[in-house]
Parts: sequence; structure tokens; C-alpha cells
Amino acid sequence: MADVRILLALNEKDPHHIFEGEALLRMMNRYGVLDESQNKLDYVLALTTVNILECRLKTLVFKSGMAKSIHHARVLIRQRHIKVGRVKQKNQKSAAKKATGGDGDEEDEE
Repeated sequence: MADVRILLALNEKDPHHIFEGEALLRMMNRYGVLDESQNKLDYVLALTTVNILECRLKTLVFKSGMAKSIHHARVLIRQRHIKVGRVKQKNQKSAAKKATGGDGDEEDEE
């Protein structure tokens, strides 16, 4: 988060601010941590640990009721019992993104 503070201290028209800021926001959107509408660096500073942990696939599996505990959710994912769409996921980041309504571009087929 220190990098975000440095970027915010720079002038908004500074090329470093524009390039690094947009890259960071794209990454946060791709991982599902921020919504598409939250496209300012201030939203990155407002993130907490809870926000980031809520986006993990095992948390989504547990909260949806498919697993009895968070540990059970991890076992189900690791043993490849969890599918997102019609494809079993090897890449948990893309699976979590797709489960929350994203496009999940990085899915791996068996």
C-alpha cells in the first residue's frame, strides 16, 4: 500500500502515476478485489485484509454452503471436486473471479 501512497503523491499527469496506477487497478479488477466502478487509487488504500480474503475461492465455496468448514473447502478444491462452470479449475484465482461473476479468462481444462 506504500506504493499507492507514493503514486497519489505524484501529479496526476505524471507518466509514472498514470502507467503504474492503471496497472494496479487492472490487477485488482482482474483478481476481483475491486469492482469495475471502483477505478481510483483511493479505493486501493481503503482495502482491508478482510476484503482480500473474501475474494478467495475457498471462502466463496464455504460461504455458499458447499463445504462444512473453510478447511473442507480447501480440500474440495485441492482434490478438484469444485467446478466453476463446466471446467474443473486448476487456477484458483480465475475460478474465484468466474464464481463472482467475472469472465475467468485464465481457466484450465482437463
